[in-house]
Amino acid sequence: GNIEVVTFASVLATNVPATAIEYVPSAGLTAINAQTALDELNTKKMVGSSISVDTLLNVPAQYATIQLALDFLKGKRIVSGALVTIKVADGTYNLTAGLLLNHLDGASLKLIGNQTTPANCVLSVVASGFDCITVSNGNTLGLLDGFKIFKTVKALAADNTTGILAVNGSSIICGTKIIVDNWYYGIAARVGSAGV
Repeated sequence: GNIEVVTFASVLATNVPATAIEYVPSAGLTAINAQTALDELNTKKMVGSSISVDTLLNVPAQYATIQLALDFLKGKRIVSGALVTIKVADGTYNLTAGLLLNHLDGASLKLIGNQTTPANCVLSVVASGFDCITVSNGNTLGLLDGFKIFKTVKALAADNTTGILAVNGSSIICGTKIIVDNWYYGIAARVGSAGV
């Protein structure tokens, strides 16, 4: 039969979703839809020891929790000029342990919730005895924004924990859309650190 040759630009112009476009690879490989092929290509760019393109990690669509997205980044370098954004969808995320956002290239890392209505993206902590978000030991977090960081029971002196903590020469760049509620310390920078 006749083979119709189309350009990528002409496909985009039709507004056809990538899931509706069949990608037929070279002989011996299984045909898949274009969205799957693009997803696989994006994953392969991130599988090695470095991330060289701007990358979006979606929670919970790709990673069930923020911690799983952070685990994926362990041991990977973010090449200069590339940004990694962990984008958290609206919802309430119950944390049973604090989030340690230390990364060697953390200045190129963003943790983003709902930057319009932060109360729609809640990091909720029921337990006591741990800080919610921490950057330590000289590390930097490029941006934290769009969250309500909520302790379900008001922290008293016996549970003197912190919602957002930079410690030991670290820094966290905080956006303008953050709510921190019921913590003993809301946002703190200690021992030569900065919360900007």
